[in-house]
Amino acid sequence: MSDNYITRQSLLMRACDGDDLKAWEEFLEFYRNFIYFLLRKMNINVNDIDDLYQRITMHLWKSLPKYDNSKGKFRSWLSTVARNEVLNYFRSNKNKKLEFTAEEPIIIDEPHIDEIIEKEWENFILQTALKNLESVFSGQAIEVFKLSLEGNSHHQISEKTEIKIDSVKVLKSRVKSRCVEEIKRLIHEYSD
Repeated sequence: MSDNYITRQSLLMRACDGDDLKAWEEFLEFYRNFIYFLLRKMNINVNDIDDLYQRITMHLWKSLPKYDNSKGKFRSWLSTVARNEVLNYFRSNKNKKLEFTAEEPIIIDEPHIDEIIEKEWENFILQTALKNLESVFSGQAIEVFKLSLEGNSHHQISEKTEIKIDSVKVLKSRVKSRCVEEIKRLIHEYSD
């Protein structure tokens, strides 16, 4: 078990103590990106994102001591808190015309929110893994892999990056292998 995993478990317990502000700040730092990532992917207008983030963190501050890990994973509980705060926000603002960043807003209903949360958790893990790998691989290697994730063929990647096809295959394979390992590590680290 990695030190980060143990530290995170300890952090979760320390963050439950309302008097440990340092632990609370570390806790928010650990989950801030996921919460914002999720809210952005819901295509919620930037003016509403900060309000929703504050509502979610306030709810976490009040409810974290009540979290019971015997009832499920922390990520599931956190996702439920986020989903409920988004739903409550939209319910309480029925008369307000909500603005979205996309041309078509998402449908705000419970099954749809759950799908978004799960999809965005997976996307968050992938993006975090890629960011972590940037210190291991050259920018070209990461670019090759990202282009492959977008569905580009080896030939298309070669043309876009001006790298030989054989080199594209090697770079893609190396980054993919390490990315799979990093995703497994992150899943283990973020799971309870």
